[in-house]
Formats: sequence, C-alpha cells, structure tokens
Amino acid sequence: MILFREQTVEPAPNLPRSASSQDGTLLSPSIQRVAGEQMAAFELKFLIRDSVAADVQDWANSAMQRDAYADPALGDAYQTTTLYLDTPQRDVFRRAPGHRRSKFRLRRYGCESRVFLERKSRHGDRVAKRRCDVQLDELPAVLSPEPTGAWPGEWFRERVAQFAFQPACLLTYDRTAFFKITDDGPLRMTLDRRIRGQANDSWDLTPLHNGQSILDDHVVCEFKFRGSMPGLFKDVIQTLKLEAGSVSKYRRMMLATGLICEEGRGYA
Repeated sequence: MILFREQTVEPAPNLPRSASSQDGTLLSPSIQRVAGEQMAAFELKFLIRDSVAADVQDWANSAMQRDAYADPALGDAYQTTTLYLDTPQRDVFRRAPGHRRSKFRLRRYGCESRVFLERKSRHGDRVAKRRCDVQLDELPAVLSPEPTGAWPGEWFRERVAQFAFQPACLLTYDRTAFFKITDDGPLRMTLDRRIRGQANDSWDLTPLHNGQSILDDHVVCEFKFRGSMPGLFKDVIQTLKLEAGSVSKYRRMMLATGLICEEGRGYA
C-alpha cells in the first residue's frame, strides 16, 4: 500500500479566523504550525465508486465525528475551490527538477472573504503542508515585485516571484469531512464529490457552478494520519476492500480541459 501526500483539516465556510489556528480538532495531521516544522504525516488516497463512498460515509458516521462546519444544504459537505499554480512551461505538471515534491495553490471555502495560500510537499512517504490565510482583497500582494514586509503571505509571494508561478486551472468540489482525536494524534477522512473545473489564467477564486466535470460516478476518498496506520482505518480498508492509488485532481483537470496532452505518460 502506497502512501501519498497532501491533507488539510479544512476550516469550512463560516469558520472563525481564530478556530483554524487554535482548535486542535480542526487541524490537519500534515499542516505545519511553523515554517520548517517536521512531522510524520501521511495521506492515503482512494478513487472509489459512489456506492462504495456511501458505505465509507456510513462507517464514518458511526466511527468518527462529522466536520462541525459542514453545510446541511450540501448534504453536510462544504464547498472547496482551489486555484492551482504552475510555471509557463508547466513544470509542476511535468514534475520537472525543482518541482517534483511541491505544489502551490490558493484555496477558498464557500464564499468566504478569506483565502488560504498553501504549499503541499512530499518527501518519500511523508506529507507536509504550509498554509496561511489572507483576505481576498489582499491577493494583489501575491504579485508584488517587492517584499511585503510582515504580510503573512510573504513566503508565498517569494515563491511566486522565484518560479514565475501563474494560475493554471480552477477546481470546485464538495467535500464531506470527518475527524477523530486519538492518543496517536488527529485522524481525518474526507470524501470529494462533484469535481468540476476549467482553465484559469486569472487570480479569481469565484466558485464554479458548472465547468468540466472529472471523475464522474467516482469519489476521491482520503485517510489522513500521523505515524503508523491507525487500526480504525485499517479495519474499514480491509472490510470494504479499498485499494490505494494516486489521484491528482490537478493533473486530471489539466488533461480533461485539453490544456496538456501527455498520452501514455501516466500523469493522470
């Protein structure tokens, strides 16, 4: 079974600013609290059919706690919109030297006025995410050619300038999330449905109601944890015969929209 990267115990639509940093139950296993922090955090991804996802969700309803900020109007899910960045040469997509371990993106929940600036990194089977939140009207600072001083997103602005990052594609999907606090640390399980996207060359994070649909009739399921595989997750994986695999929303969308054609390269 292969371990994959990423993760977030995402603050959902109306999450207060203080809760994302102070409430330990809302923190993702792989989120770094300070720059340079090292921790063993892992993510297992599964691409499963809707019927299997329903079984996983039934299990989670009894074994874990549902995200406190879920939206009943979305079936207790919440809306996530992500803007992926890449270089003009699409080095991130191609996993070119210097871009094999990390992705940079902006993430917005629902129609919040906040945006999270994120870097996802993988080192072997370890996962880490650095993130900070800024106001939507502060986004122009990301493109500033000069240092922004004490602005929380300065580290992100530096990387955008260093690698000439620009918007590549925008995705919106509905996420159903569960968590559980254990002696071994926080556990997180998410189910991503209705994934749609489009090519995007602007810094606009308006949620998509339509767009190119990918992974129809399938759900992206993720188990997130620190240290060794929790017994709780082992049980459901074995019971439902889930098989882990690599699922990249970014690569799938880039191929689906025709932004990149890489037949036979296995990037999806």
